[in-house]
Amino acid sequence: MAILSRILDGFLFLFITLLLIYDYFPTFFLKEVFPQNVMFLLLIGMLLITAFNKNKHPTPEKESFRAQLFVLLYVFILMFVLNLAGGESTVGLSFENRIFWIVVIIALIQLGVQWKRMRREGLKKDQGRNVLG
Repeated sequence: MAILSRILDGFLFLFITLLLIYDYFPTFFLKEVFPQNVMFLLLIGMLLITAFNKNKHPTPEKESFRAQLFVLLYVFILMFVLNLAGGESTVGLSFENRIFWIVVIIALIQLGVQWKRMRREGLKKDQGRNVLG
């Protein structure tokens, strides 16, 4: 099942990447091959499939933390690269948007809380081993 999960995650990143490229470069040549609404429907389908797959097979907290951090960094870097390439978001998803920064700050706070919880649980496990060992 881990292989299927990684394949689904890869397709999800592909769709997110293509949607961001479509947003920053509306005249992108793949628009004729895959209309934006088709890409959006495929993304929604992939999100649903991934969500159901993750619910059946919960991931450990450490792996979840890494995945969330990777997604945040990936989107951030992709937006930066698309800006450097001369693109401009048609829906307002940009570094100048205050709502974007609010979402980033909330995500970072959530990651910080999760990191502290993982460290605290790790220390408790280490202390338990020392007492018993």
